[in-house]
Amino acid sequence: QPSDFGEDRHLTILMLKAGFRTEYVPEAVAATVVPNSMGSYLRQQLRWARSTFRDTLLAFQLLRGLNIYLTLDVIGQNIGPLLLSLSILAGLAQFVTTGTVPWTACLMIAAMTIVRC
Repeated sequence: QPSDFGEDRHLTILMLKAGFRTEYVPEAVAATVVPNSMGSYLRQQLRWARSTFRDTLLAFQLLRGLNIYLTLDVIGQNIGPLLLSLSILAGLAQFVTTGTVPWTACLMIAAMTIVRC
């Protein structure tokens, strides 16, 4: 049966919870299966997005031990899409109700896009 979440991230969180530490190894070599169609790619991205959200919820207790920049990045990854959606909805509501261009919402969307790139 196909997996519905990212096992690598989940296993890493379980190891960190158990007291182990992880380390970046630039010489590591790994094989992977690359999606060969747009449908496969979109399913992969959806699976990864669900996995990221679910595993971040599991890892909240680990945030205390992380570097402040990593903690902010994890929080931003999870509330960023919500804030972006709210900005788009607020901009559309302003445009529909008043007929004016929602410059504040446009700037917020642009800033969030730049920060995430």
